[in-house]
Amino acid sequence: MNPKGARYNCADIDFALEGFPGLKDSVVVSQYNEDMDERVILFVKMFPGHSLTDEVKEEINKTIETHQTYEHVPDIIMEAPDIPYNLTGKKLNGLVKKFINKKPVLNAEIVVNPSCLEFFRNVDLGEF
Repeated sequence: MNPKGARYNCADIDFALEGFPGLKDSVVVSQYNEDMDERVILFVKMFPGHSLTDEVKEEINKTIETHQTYEHVPDIIMEAPDIPYNLTGKKLNGLVKKFINKKPVLNAEIVVNPSCLEFFRNVDLGEF
């Protein structure tokens, strides 16, 4: 990813959010518009009994900025029902990125929790 002129990868965000209260899992991806401008979308899965409120989003942003930099703060944080993984336990950032950028997904059968894919296929991220 290279938003706001700062080059980094998904693991930087994963590291910053490790142990964040109430956060069960997350996946971070880039979304592009027709001019190839880039924005970062962070999808989070909360533990039962926890909600993604505006206050939690603020705390997530502060945590990322503290452990990384302001440039690492995502443009959108959105709750997802689940995060896709493959059979070997690898988080499928690339698959989510294809879905949100409306690119063809040819390997959806490798997902061990395929029920979550419908969310990413149809998610509304607003105008960009």
